[in-house]
Amino acid sequence: MRALILTKNDLEIIENILKSTYSSKIEVFKTSSVQEVKDRLFEQGAHFPVILNADEYHEVSDIIDLIVEDIGECPIALIGTNDGLDHKKIKENAMVTRFSHPIDPKDFKALVDGLITEKQSEEEDNSVTQMDAENFVSLRIRSFYLYSSLPYDAYMNVTDNRFMRVISKNTPYNQATIQKLKEKNVRYLYLEKDNHITFLENSIEKIKEKMTKKSSYNLTIYMKTFVEAAALFQDYILHIGVSDNLYSFIDIMVEFYITNIERLENIGHLYKVFNKKNPDISEQAIFKAMYCGYVARKLTWTSNSTRAKILLTSLIHDIYIAEPEHSLVIDLQDRTLSEPDKKHIIKHVLSAQKIAEQFTNYSDISFLVGQHHQIPDSRAFPGAVSLSKISQLSGLFIIINHFVSTLILRGNKPETRRSLVKEMELVYVATTFKNAFQEFKKSFK
Repeated sequence: MRALILTKNDLEIIENILKSTYSSKIEVFKTSSVQEVKDRLFEQGAHFPVILNADEYHEVSDIIDLIVEDIGECPIALIGTNDGLDHKKIKENAMVTRFSHPIDPKDFKALVDGLITEKQSEEEDNSVTQMDAENFVSLRIRSFYLYSSLPYDAYMNVTDNRFMRVISKNTPYNQATIQKLKEKNVRYLYLEKDNHITFLENSIEKIKEKMTKKSSYNLTIYMKTFVEAAALFQDYILHIGVSDNLYSFIDIMVEFYITNIERLENIGHLYKVFNKKNPDISEQAIFKAMYCGYVARKLTWTSNSTRAKILLTSLIHDIYIAEPEHSLVIDLQDRTLSEPDKKHIIKHVLSAQKIAEQFTNYSDISFLVGQHHQIPDSRAFPGAVSLSKISQLSGLFIIINHFVSTLILRGNKPETRRSLVKEMELVYVATTFKNAFQEFKKSFK
């Protein structure tokens, strides 16, 4: 457990209270850097207060905004008066507690004791419980970043019918809570079946608002939002299906996608944003969509219809993959694959193709989805398709899917990218792939 002190000098009385009374329970971390506080909260959770020396920072209100915007609400103890504070804004934040000089030790201890009790209660509440898995629906964990509290409990599946409550009904949580679960390789949270449809419908409205909000352009932030939207789209398809509300969501996603493709000046920017190990299915989908859209733009394949097809193909093609590593398979002869794995990987293509067929407003995407593993050599599956039946757009997606999947497996480094392109150049020689591959190759110059 940690208390984070943000001060340019000493807050001796606070440090003494924490060290003398709570030394066995709380580790004290002191810094003058707002960014360090944000980093610590994000990595380690926010159950204990940020103790901020308000008299030393004239921009206290802005600091609180930055912390809350990035991390979510967390306990903040403001020490001092600071006449420049936005008192109305601070008063509205229920997690902020004010302390004037001289600090009353009893009042400060009461704050910390309350937080310790709350944390202990939460840990007791999160014990593993035996429940029927049939009563739950799994949802991609990314969607839970959109909230700071839920009107129902959310669970983590431990094994079979054993679940642990990780978000309690009507109890505030922040992004650090979700991040810590992701770091433990938790990819899904579970809601009871009565709650998942409401959650998905509300989540789509939240992400639509986020995607249409005007703000200064930052590729990293935009891609984070885009990946959240992708996760929601995929869950909505699997648990609700195609609807008018989904088509409305797609229209906004396509517009958002076009904006990002037009602003992507250099493919190197994309490598930086997606340079991480073990990206999940939603991250892979957006990486492929952006890369494919970038090359398509260079080929002047820029109609809204073409871009919508690329985006939807990216979102749907691996929607039935259960394990992210299976989405990276490009050769079913891989000796590490079991027979059940191979059957699942083949089935995911056929099942995704059936989903794509439901999008009657967007012709061809069922072909694009069904052909995404049609590498023009012995590795093509399920079953080799005649080159005459593969469109140039489908050829481009096959190239990008091959490249991104292999790059993730081998590591996203410049030398890996260069050697992989040389390997692929020997494969994509047919007319169907020629133009797309040459333009794809230029992205490395």
